[in-house]
Amino acid sequence: SDKALPSRAAATLDPLTVTFKDVQVQFDDEACPFERFSLHAQAGECVALTAPSGTGKTTLFRLLARHLTRYEGSILLGGHALDAWSPQQVRRRLGVVHQEPLLFARTLAENLSLDGTHSESDMRAAIAIASADELLQAPGGLHRQLGEGGAPLSGGEMQRVCLARAVLHAKGLLLLDEPTSHLDDSTVQAFGLAIQRLKRRHTILIATHDPRLLEHADRTVSLKAAPDKRSQTDA
Repeated sequence: SDKALPSRAAATLDPLTVTFKDVQVQFDDEACPFERFSLHAQAGECVALTAPSGTGKTTLFRLLARHLTRYEGSILLGGHALDAWSPQQVRRRLGVVHQEPLLFARTLAENLSLDGTHSESDMRAAIAIASADELLQAPGGLHRQLGEGGAPLSGGEMQRVCLARAVLHAKGLLLLDEPTSHLDDSTVQAFGLAIQRLKRRHTILIATHDPRLLEHADRTVSLKAAPDKRSQTDA
């Protein structure tokens, strides 16, 4: 079909351009929380996305990851219509860090690789990029067993494991969704260092209110609340 993604576009590991043009998401039972949104992120650029809580920053990320598929306007990934990418093709290129760390009662290595296809050297490199080297000094190193939810790691350590996992899986695009909420300055500094290391190798979109993280972005773009949402947030 005309919408088929060229195989070389899915296979390349280059940073991906990201384009939103007049985008609004479509829901069955509620209005889109943001005004029509446009953005063009260059390959290898780091763009911070700011907006009041509840305005839909996470929704934009869910559109990019193909978890949501109904929208108006156009979205391009790597210069190709997002609809031409299968969900699997998108997610093979994508690394994501969510606001709340998601870790399992498995070894550190299993939490990083998930599918067991990554070498120990790749995992160690990802940990170094995420400024989480101290995790390898603990007894067991990569084979250390974690408890449910990542216990006994601290919140900052858990989030850096999630960042290392995103780095390990990303092939051109990183989405960081409020990654430093409730984290201390040293962890935010680690994220900032990682962003500096990852820029140019990946396109990075960061949804954040955190001024400590904003300073690491190449530029900041505001997502504007829809008029009905704006009146609620102003109330």
